Amino acid sequence: MCGIAGYLQFDATAPALPLERMIDQLAHRGPDAEGSWYGPGVGLGHTRLSIIDLAGSAQPMASVDERLRVSFNGEILNYAALRKSLRYPFRTRGDTEVLLALFRQDGPQSVLHLRGQFAYAIYDAAAEEVHLFRDRMGILPLYYAVDEHRIVFASEIKALLAVLPPPQLDVDSLHDYLTYRSVHSPYTLFKGIQKLPP
Repeated sequence: MCGIAGYLQFDATAPALPLERMIDQLAHRGPDAEGSWYGPGVGLGHTRLSIIDLAGSAQPMASVDERLRVSFNGEILNYAALRKSLRYPFRTRGDTEVLLALFRQDGPQSVLHLRGQFAYAIYDAAAEEVHLFRDRMGILPLYYAVDEHRIVFASEIKALLAVLPPPQLDVDSLHDYLTYRSVHSPYTLFKGIQKLPP
Protein backbone atom coordinates (compact mmCIF):
# COMPACT_ATOMS: atom_id res chain seq x y z
CA MET A 1 0.00 0.00 0.00
CA CYS A 2 1.41 3.37 -1.05
CA GLY A 3 0.04 6.88 -0.69
CA ILE A 4 -0.41 9.50 -3.39
CA ALA A 5 -1.22 13.19 -3.18
CA GLY A 6 -1.12 16.22 -5.41
CA TYR A 7 -2.77 19.25 -6.89
CA LEU A 8 -3.22 21.19 -10.13
CA GLN A 9 -3.88 24.94 -9.94
CA PHE A 10 -6.31 26.66 -12.30
CA ASP A 11 -5.42 30.12 -10.98
CA ALA A 12 -1.77 31.11 -11.47
CA THR A 13 -2.04 33.69 -8.69
CA ALA A 14 -3.08 31.13 -6.05
CA PRO A 15 -0.27 30.14 -3.67
CA ALA A 16 1.29 26.70 -4.01
CA LEU A 17 -0.01 24.11 -1.57
CA PRO A 18 2.27 22.65 1.12
CA LEU A 19 2.42 19.20 -0.46
CA GLU A 20 4.75 17.98 2.27
CA ARG A 21 1.93 18.34 4.82
CA MET A 22 -0.19 16.03 2.69
CA ILE A 23 2.62 13.51 2.32
CA ASP A 24 3.22 13.53 6.08
CA GLN A 25 -0.39 12.40 6.59
CA LEU A 26 0.24 9.42 4.29
CA ALA A 27 3.57 8.26 5.78
CA HIS A 28 1.97 5.15 7.31
CA ARG A 29 0.91 4.00 3.83
CA GLY A 30 4.46 3.93 2.51
CA PRO A 31 7.25 3.69 5.07
CA ASP A 32 10.00 2.74 2.58
CA ALA A 33 10.38 6.03 0.71
CA GLU A 34 8.70 9.30 -0.09
CA GLY A 35 9.05 11.80 -2.89
CA SER A 36 7.59 14.95 -4.32
CA TRP A 37 7.77 16.81 -7.60
CA TYR A 38 6.70 20.34 -8.43
CA GLY A 39 6.07 21.99 -11.78
CA PRO A 40 4.41 25.30 -12.64
CA GLY A 41 1.08 25.17 -10.79
CA VAL A 42 1.28 21.44 -10.11
CA GLY A 43 2.64 19.13 -7.44
CA LEU A 44 2.73 15.35 -7.03
CA GLY A 45 3.67 13.45 -3.89
CA HIS A 46 4.18 9.81 -3.01
CA THR A 47 4.88 7.54 -0.06
CA ARG A 48 6.15 4.12 -1.05
CA LEU A 49 5.76 0.61 0.23
CA SER A 50 8.30 -1.25 -1.92
CA ILE A 51 7.06 -4.56 -3.32
CA ILE A 52 8.14 -4.71 -6.99
CA ASP A 53 11.50 -3.35 -8.23
CA LEU A 54 12.69 -2.63 -4.70
CA ALA A 55 15.77 -0.64 -5.69
CA GLY A 56 14.14 1.31 -8.54
CA SER A 57 10.78 2.82 -9.38
CA ALA A 58 11.07 5.90 -7.16
CA GLN A 59 8.06 8.17 -7.45
CA PRO A 60 6.73 10.50 -8.65
CA MET A 61 8.22 9.00 -11.79
CA ALA A 62 8.84 10.82 -15.07
CA SER A 63 8.52 9.45 -18.59
CA VAL A 64 11.70 9.33 -20.66
CA ASP A 65 10.79 12.59 -22.40
CA GLU A 66 9.82 14.25 -19.05
CA ARG A 67 6.37 15.07 -20.48
CA LEU A 68 4.49 12.80 -18.06
CA ARG A 69 4.74 12.30 -14.29
CA VAL A 70 2.96 9.61 -12.32
CA SER A 71 2.20 8.99 -8.67
CA PHE A 72 0.86 5.45 -8.29
CA ASN A 73 -0.63 3.31 -5.55
CA GLY A 74 -1.42 -0.32 -6.25
CA GLU A 75 -0.46 -3.31 -8.26
CA ILE A 76 -0.87 -3.93 -11.99
CA LEU A 77 -1.23 -7.70 -12.31
CA ASN A 78 -0.73 -7.82 -16.08
CA TYR A 79 2.19 -5.36 -16.20
CA ALA A 80 4.73 -7.94 -17.47
CA ALA A 81 2.56 -8.79 -20.50
CA LEU A 82 1.84 -5.13 -21.18
CA ARG A 83 5.52 -4.29 -20.92
CA LYS A 84 6.38 -6.84 -23.62
CA SER A 85 3.80 -5.30 -25.97
CA LEU A 86 5.06 -1.72 -25.62
CA ARG A 87 7.77 0.03 -27.60
CA TYR A 88 9.28 2.11 -24.85
CA PRO A 89 12.82 2.46 -23.45
CA PHE A 90 12.10 1.11 -19.96
CA ARG A 91 14.54 2.15 -17.24
CA THR A 92 12.99 0.17 -14.37
CA ARG A 93 11.62 -3.34 -13.81
CA GLY A 94 8.41 -2.30 -12.02
CA ASP A 95 4.80 -1.76 -12.95
CA THR A 96 4.82 2.03 -12.44
CA GLU A 97 6.73 2.80 -15.63
CA VAL A 98 4.25 0.69 -17.62
CA LEU A 99 1.59 3.28 -16.73
CA LEU A 100 3.71 6.02 -18.31
CA ALA A 101 4.44 3.97 -21.44
CA LEU A 102 0.78 3.08 -21.88
CA PHE A 103 -0.36 6.67 -21.37
CA ARG A 104 2.16 7.86 -23.96
CA GLN A 105 0.70 5.38 -26.41
CA ASP A 106 -3.05 5.56 -25.67
CA GLY A 107 -3.65 8.59 -23.45
CA PRO A 108 -6.39 8.31 -20.80
CA GLN A 109 -7.82 5.23 -22.54
CA SER A 110 -4.70 3.35 -21.41
CA VAL A 111 -6.46 2.53 -18.13
CA LEU A 112 -8.67 0.09 -20.05
CA HIS A 113 -5.66 -2.23 -20.52
CA LEU A 114 -4.98 -2.56 -16.80
CA ARG A 115 -5.84 -5.49 -14.56
CA GLY A 116 -5.25 -5.00 -10.86
CA GLN A 117 -6.01 -2.76 -7.94
CA PHE A 118 -4.84 0.81 -8.30
CA ALA A 119 -5.29 4.53 -7.87
CA TYR A 120 -2.95 6.90 -9.66
CA ALA A 121 -2.48 10.39 -11.03
CA ILE A 122 -0.71 11.26 -14.27
CA TYR A 123 0.29 14.83 -15.03
CA ASP A 124 0.68 15.65 -18.74
CA ALA A 125 2.90 18.74 -19.04
CA ALA A 126 2.11 19.29 -22.73
CA ALA A 127 -1.63 19.45 -22.07
CA GLU A 128 -1.24 20.90 -18.55
CA GLU A 129 -3.72 18.29 -17.30
CA VAL A 130 -3.91 15.89 -14.39
CA HIS A 131 -5.70 12.59 -15.00
CA LEU A 132 -6.94 10.58 -12.02
CA PHE A 133 -7.63 6.85 -12.27
CA ARG A 134 -9.02 4.18 -9.99
CA ASP A 135 -9.49 0.43 -10.49
CA ARG A 136 -12.82 -0.93 -11.70
CA MET A 137 -13.76 -2.48 -8.36
CA GLY A 138 -12.82 0.60 -6.36
CA ILE A 139 -10.46 -1.35 -4.13
CA LEU A 140 -7.98 1.48 -3.64
CA PRO A 141 -9.34 4.89 -2.65
CA LEU A 142 -8.74 8.29 -4.19
CA TYR A 143 -10.33 11.47 -2.82
CA TYR A 144 -10.41 14.95 -4.30
CA ALA A 145 -11.67 18.48 -3.78
CA VAL A 146 -12.17 21.14 -6.44
CA ASP A 147 -12.63 24.87 -6.07
CA GLU A 148 -12.10 27.89 -8.31
CA HIS A 149 -8.34 27.79 -7.69
CA ARG A 150 -7.33 24.12 -7.94
CA ILE A 151 -8.03 20.43 -7.71
CA VAL A 152 -6.41 18.63 -4.78
CA PHE A 153 -6.31 14.83 -4.46
CA ALA A 154 -4.98 12.15 -2.13
CA SER A 155 -5.29 8.53 -1.04
CA GLU A 156 -6.89 9.55 2.24
CA ILE A 157 -9.17 12.40 3.28
CA LYS A 158 -6.90 13.40 6.15
CA ALA A 159 -4.21 14.38 3.61
CA LEU A 160 -6.72 16.78 2.05
CA LEU A 161 -7.71 18.14 5.44
CA ALA A 162 -4.05 19.06 6.03
CA VAL A 163 -4.26 21.76 3.32
CA LEU A 164 -7.95 22.63 2.95
CA PRO A 165 -10.15 24.85 5.13
CA PRO A 166 -12.15 22.86 7.69
CA PRO A 167 -15.02 21.19 5.83
CA GLN A 168 -18.64 20.90 6.86
CA LEU A 169 -20.40 17.62 7.53
CA ASP A 170 -22.48 16.31 4.62
CA VAL A 171 -25.70 15.42 6.43
CA ASP A 172 -27.11 13.39 3.51
CA SER A 173 -23.98 11.22 3.44
CA LEU A 174 -24.14 10.81 7.21
CA HIS A 175 -27.70 9.52 6.78
CA ASP A 176 -26.47 7.00 4.18
CA TYR A 177 -23.65 5.90 6.44
CA LEU A 178 -25.93 5.37 9.44
CA THR A 179 -28.54 3.58 7.31
CA TYR A 180 -26.37 1.49 4.94
CA ARG A 181 -22.98 1.52 6.72
CA SER A 182 -21.35 3.08 3.68
CA VAL A 183 -21.19 6.25 1.63
CA HIS A 184 -21.16 5.56 -2.09
CA SER A 185 -18.94 7.33 -4.61
CA PRO A 186 -18.63 10.16 -5.32
CA TYR A 187 -19.85 11.26 -1.88
CA THR A 188 -18.01 11.37 1.44
CA LEU A 189 -18.96 12.55 4.92
CA PHE A 190 -17.52 15.98 4.07
CA LYS A 191 -19.07 18.63 1.84
CA GLY A 192 -16.73 19.52 -0.99
CA ILE A 193 -14.63 16.35 -0.73
CA GLN A 194 -15.48 13.58 -3.17
CA LYS A 195 -14.36 10.03 -3.80
CA LEU A 196 -13.33 9.17 -7.36
CA PRO A 197 -15.73 6.48 -8.58
CA PRO A 198 -14.28 3.14 -9.72
